[in-house]
Amino acid sequence: MGGVQSNLPQRPAGFDYFCVAVRSPDRLRVILATQYEINIIRQVINESWPRGIQQEYAYQGGVHEFKLSGLPFAPNSSSSVAISSRRMAGCILQRLHQQGCKLLISCGLTRTTDLTSWIFKKVPVNPLSSPPFLVVGLSSTDSLMILNAPTQLHQLFRDVIQKSWPAGIQNWSYNDGVLLIKLSGTPWCPNGSETVSSKVILQTLVNDLYLNQWNLYGNSNLKSSANTLFFEYNPSIAPGLIAASHLTVSLNKNDTLRLIGIPQNLISVIRETIQACWLRGIQAESNYFGSWEFKLCGNPWWASGTEAVDSRYLILKLIECLQQYGWTIIASIDSSRKPSDKSSLLFRLSQPRRSQVFCVSLNENDKLRLVNVPDNIKRVCEGVIHSQYTLGVKRVQQYGNSLEYKLHGYPWADSLDGLHGRNLICHLFHALASHNWKPVTSADVSSKYVHQKNGPDYPIDVDSIFFAFDATPVLPPSQAPQAYSQQYCQPPPYNSLSWQNIPPIASHSSAPPSYEDSTRQQGH
Repeated sequence: MGGVQSNLPQRPAGFDYFCVAVRSPDRLRVILATQYEINIIRQVINESWPRGIQQEYAYQGGVHEFKLSGLPFAPNSSSSVAISSRRMAGCILQRLHQQGCKLLISCGLTRTTDLTSWIFKKVPVNPLSSPPFLVVGLSSTDSLMILNAPTQLHQLFRDVIQKSWPAGIQNWSYNDGVLLIKLSGTPWCPNGSETVSSKVILQTLVNDLYLNQWNLYGNSNLKSSANTLFFEYNPSIAPGLIAASHLTVSLNKNDTLRLIGIPQNLISVIRETIQACWLRGIQAESNYFGSWEFKLCGNPWWASGTEAVDSRYLILKLIECLQQYGWTIIASIDSSRKPSDKSSLLFRLSQPRRSQVFCVSLNENDKLRLVNVPDNIKRVCEGVIHSQYTLGVKRVQQYGNSLEYKLHGYPWADSLDGLHGRNLICHLFHALASHNWKPVTSADVSSKYVHQKNGPDYPIDVDSIFFAFDATPVLPPSQAPQAYSQQYCQPPPYNSLSWQNIPPIASHSSAPPSYEDSTRQQGH
């Protein structure tokens, strides 16, 4: 890998974070893991990938790479390859989990070759036998590829489709342990009403599996822009909990935000949050095929300049708002194969909690921005950046309402500098955890992409990672905000809500508070 890679700092003794990057078309790159984790991954590959390992590379600084025979992560591969690669990914995640390596987050950290980066933390664990992870792949433009599903769950999948996808099922097959459901229409390349219904499929699926003790463990991009979902069987979940429910915040077009499955009384809360935190305001709002849609002024998801900072700030404030009312973000799912589409944020009903959220926004090839970060955490991040990113910092500046680091090299590109980027992210996770900040999601919030005449399109920005402060006490239901306490039960299905009585956008005689004022009001 040459001289650039040799500048990676040595992994500290006892360091408990590491990264596995899935690279198209045939590689797994492991960064900061010990030989123990590398041996686990090697064993699982040999057990679950029929063609085996072609070659391995070990490099200074804690980097190990597996080059697999065949093309497990190539786009447009055959169905048999897709089955084997998804099964292998599920086995790797589960085996590491059983051995005390917890998946914290899956994120897109480079723009083309790398499909996903798994960030793990080593935690104490008592190894227990459990069923294989249930794997649900969003296949082609219209199918669900389901691996390791117990036969008693097959009816659940039928019921989910019946409840959430009006076009229905075109074909259903079950062979050699693989359930393949081909839907009518194109949910993973949607238009019009499909842009809502496709999100409802996934929201309903995650909800109903949770009611049957299958918890969403993680989701990853393994072959293209649409995700594969991994579910863990957890017998500690009380089956059939009436309080289990989910809602989705979907980012659409360049300027639209849709609420799917949200209780009516939270719509006004979301409206107020947008008005306070998106200073350009709301252009219009309406019922859109059963969702509630806000069309914003400006272009938050196709942002230029400091508008890109403001869009991340809006999202983190929505996460703060919803968790205060008892909705915790559990995943950001990419369900569309369109290069301009973005993540959908999935929330689960839980105990209400007040805690600050900040964002590490990774932009272009070489920029890292801290949005809504407290002063003491700025200093923590600064120390990590200067000590762990050995290629160096070119410039530090205030950029809009963020602190921006322009780094030497190209840590978010597909050069070897990407190793330095992953090393930096792992060390940021470690340092932030020691100050009670945990990652809650990594999301693609930008529509901007580069169109290539002789190659695949790719995004201009990579993921933004959101962290929440987790040392605050959980509020008892008696202290929950009034709007939440009315909804601490199963809300009605998303398409049964009545929208006629939703109040219109409130008129304001003055502009919403500035970024600084809104953060000062909340004690940030």
